[in-house]
Amino acid sequence: MARFSIGESFDFGWDTMKKNFGFFFILLLIVFLFNIAMQPLVKPTPEGSMGVPLIARILYMIVMAIIDMGLIRIALRFVDRLKNGFGDLFACLPLAISYIVSGIFFSIILGLGLLFFIIPGIYFGIRLHFYKYFVVDQGMGPIEALQASWALTDGEFFNLFGLVVLLFLANILGVLCFGVGLFVSLPTTMVAHAAVFKKLQAS
Repeated sequence: MARFSIGESFDFGWDTMKKNFGFFFILLLIVFLFNIAMQPLVKPTPEGSMGVPLIARILYMIVMAIIDMGLIRIALRFVDRLKNGFGDLFACLPLAISYIVSGIFFSIILGLGLLFFIIPGIYFGIRLHFYKYFVVDQGMGPIEALQASWALTDGEFFNLFGLVVLLFLANILGVLCFGVGLFVSLPTTMVAHAAVFKKLQAS
């Protein structure tokens, strides 16, 4: 028996987005503007990408990792019904290195899995993708977070696959709505995803 409902999780994300639309709108606007402002750091020169200083690329990666963690933190706090603020977007700075290293390990595993007929890559990706939440929620290190995600998702592959497909399609629809739809789809999907994480932990 599935330990979470895809429909209930999505409905929770939708309701949370509607009740806090103003907050999410400003939050995502900050993220989008911040990303645009950071683009000059990684924009290749006419001579090619080698003209971009390595330190600039590293800085961009760290900043975007911090923002990504902040969005996860905010989604988790909504699930826990805790008060959120825009400062939470940058509250996970001390976890940046662990988060980035975890992401590198995850990408390597995913890449190796995709190399072997794609299906293993999808399986590993689904089973391990909650590593981000363990880093943010519990401050775990890279290996510990990946192991925790593997254990958490045991027996839930197909249900999680359905969830990931639904959330992906929701954000594609947001993009098709001239991009403006992302201000609706992104908060909905990120809270729904966080709700599933918490549900699996509690079961």
